[in-house]
Amino acid sequence: MHEGTAVDEDWLAGVLSEQMPQSGTAESVERLRVLLSGWAQGFAERRADVLSGTMAEPRRGLHADEASSFLRAIDAGVAVVDDAGFVNLPTVRAKNPTGRYALFSKLGGGVSLNLEYVIQVGAVAELILDHEWPGERLDFERDEFDALGYRSDGSVGLAVEAKARATGSDSLDGLLRFWFRAEREPDTRLNNNAGRKLAELRRLCLSGPVHLWLVADSTRWSVLASLEAGRVVLEAAPQPTWDVVEYHKSGRPRMNPSRPYERAYHGPGSVAAQGRCSQHGVDSCEEEPVVSFQDRHGRWQSGCQRALTELTARGEITPPNPISR
Repeated sequence: MHEGTAVDEDWLAGVLSEQMPQSGTAESVERLRVLLSGWAQGFAERRADVLSGTMAEPRRGLHADEASSFLRAIDAGVAVVDDAGFVNLPTVRAKNPTGRYALFSKLGGGVSLNLEYVIQVGAVAELILDHEWPGERLDFERDEFDALGYRSDGSVGLAVEAKARATGSDSLDGLLRFWFRAEREPDTRLNNNAGRKLAELRRLCLSGPVHLWLVADSTRWSVLASLEAGRVVLEAAPQPTWDVVEYHKSGRPRMNPSRPYERAYHGPGSVAAQGRCSQHGVDSCEEEPVVSFQDRHGRWQSGCQRALTELTARGEITPPNPISR
């Protein structure tokens, strides 16, 4: 769906009809299952009230998308899991109050998997690994949302909600439909989980637009929330990269992202790929490019130091992202 499209029942029907399987393989599911089985045994050994380390999987099973994302988090060091399934996230803001996140709960005499933690951890890892979020700008499981992302001025620019499923019981679909109805019918009581999240979103939007990243198995929806006459208005948004969220704030012009110059961003044979400044053109500039940036059409261009100074002064592009890859 196009950026800026109203997020309503029609939008929701459209994105659900376009659902496609995400990346991930049966091998990732099996690898995660083996890890979980070992951690479940460790959980049972650590808890005197747990009689068996046999893990009860979710009724719907484990899916490749969530398994792949969680394993990436472990492999990249975003998440560290001990031998009893307790998780630390050393690259994000410290947990407050201090402690760890438990992948398991006691179920009868055995162990059940807290699947949403698997999905939440994978989502935060994607923000860091794929969307260039600095870990120190991310808060895991904060207030009503599964994660919050902070702009450099300290305001909340991103709220993450992760569910085990896109449709059905306790799903993203159900969450959004409740919000649609609550904003149409002001007398709707907000005394349930979806209502409390809506009330918190209204509060966060008092400081400016907030990107919502709604995550479930094979689902990544990016939505921009803002307040109009006290109501939350939702519209389709670009993926919540650090650049997009940092500069998408009420009162600021939309800036296009930039990076330190790299030939790889530019089409083979282009002026930019040849190590020249495409902003000024080969006939008027002989300076080497220092920045690669997207123009208003989304095309990657190159710019010399003079172009960088001009473009950032006019608010057309962000300064080159300092985050290392």
